[in-house]
Amino acid sequence: MLATIPALLGALGEGAAPLIRPGTVRSPAVLLRAQTTSLATVLQADGSTWIERAADIARFNASGRRLLIEGQRMNGIRNPRFEGATPGVIGSGGVAPTNMNLTPVANHTVEIVAIGTVQGLPCMELQLTATAAATSTLSLEASSGIALAASALYTASAFAQRTAGATTNISTLAIRGRTDLNTASNWAQASLLGMPTDALARFSASTTTAADAVSGRMSLIFITTGAASIRFRLAAPQLGAGAFASTPILPAIGSPAAATRGADLVTAALSSLGLPASGAGTLLWSGMLPQAAPAGRVQTILQIDDGTSNNGFALLNPGGGASIVARRMLAGATADVTLGSMTPGTAFRLGMAMNGAGRIAAGLNGGSVQAVTGGPTSGLTTLRIGNAAAGDRALFGEVAALGRYRFALADAALPAAIMATPL
Repeated sequence: MLATIPALLGALGEGAAPLIRPGTVRSPAVLLRAQTTSLATVLQADGSTWIERAADIARFNASGRRLLIEGQRMNGIRNPRFEGATPGVIGSGGVAPTNMNLTPVANHTVEIVAIGTVQGLPCMELQLTATAAATSTLSLEASSGIALAASALYTASAFAQRTAGATTNISTLAIRGRTDLNTASNWAQASLLGMPTDALARFSASTTTAADAVSGRMSLIFITTGAASIRFRLAAPQLGAGAFASTPILPAIGSPAAATRGADLVTAALSSLGLPASGAGTLLWSGMLPQAAPAGRVQTILQIDDGTSNNGFALLNPGGGASIVARRMLAGATADVTLGSMTPGTAFRLGMAMNGAGRIAAGLNGGSVQAVTGGPTSGLTTLRIGNAAAGDRALFGEVAALGRYRFALADAALPAAIMATPL
């Protein structure tokens, strides 16, 4: 009998009541994502071409086809599609995209070579030329165009690719956000000098706004020490609140405006899963987080709750690191146990078993099982995948697989079941 247990667990981990597998979200799990002012984006299977998705459509990212789950984000750049532009030399027939000002200083010339689509992203190709040392600040968003919160973390990003010329005598070619009431030096900048020549690559920089921040803009900085010439593509500029850049956020075609992509909310009623209000059962998960949790921001992997985050059980990555913890919540009080650490960008496996009497046992990558007691024993209603009840603790990562058992696995059996979950 004992010899059959590993095989049984392997079969269960692969096939018993799967809710998520690469390319699939299965009933009764439901994904909702509000998108009244934007289109969501995701990488296609080739890993380099972006495609847009409408509201409530699951996004399966890149070659792994894992389910992408992100929180709500906004792009303050009103015209990341570069609409309204006329190719040509700015000041001599060329017209900058709507809400942008690409007029350079003396000794610099800016030419819009083309407007189009590259790797699925809206793109503008620019030729920057210098005859002498000079500094040009080219606005990708007009002054006061972006409403900013004071003392908040913002990230500016854009994709870029060099198509001709060289970086000779160019000391700075960068994107940078700024606050209208402060000097541009208050903001970090992302240098584009290392952009590749074979494909678009993303560049980003994050900064905490000043205490008097109200509005801001985003600029392309071009500083030369002598004669210079470079041609490059710029795609999907973005500026919004957050410690890192999310997937590109684009407004509807023909409607340049700041755009918001809603959070990916993936849920299932416990009753539809055959799980009782005590939460008794086992969940097996695999996936990947591209980044550690920013300071003060929790990344929720799984949560079972009563409609709030006051009562329930969860697996999460607490703010400010890469540790993975199991948590029980009871009347707003929490208790955590650390399972280990994940490596950003590397897929990993998790599992948690709830015995229905307030105990949760969990493990990471087949390691030792850790347990915490004192959780709720009734009143639980909902499984949430990649977020908390208020939608404010998003995973910002990918889910490869999720399955459940209608019983709590014993601690000794949990590691093998976890390791049987496909990546």
